[in-house]
Amino acid sequence: MADLDVVKKRKSPLPWIILTLIILAVLAFFLLYNNDEPAAVTTTPDAAYDSTAAPATR
Repeated sequence: MADLDVVKKRKSPLPWIILTLIILAVLAFFLLYNNDEPAAVTTTPDAAYDSTAAPATR
């Protein structure tokens, strides 16, 4: 009988790389865009004006 040399075929790492990138993208989405904190209130110069203050006298 003939002696056959059997060599295992090496699998591509591409599916694992794609899976890792997808998992990283999902984690980044939840960490960066799923923010339950209210947005910071920014004031403009008009909004910062205190209309209840007494007018300046001369």
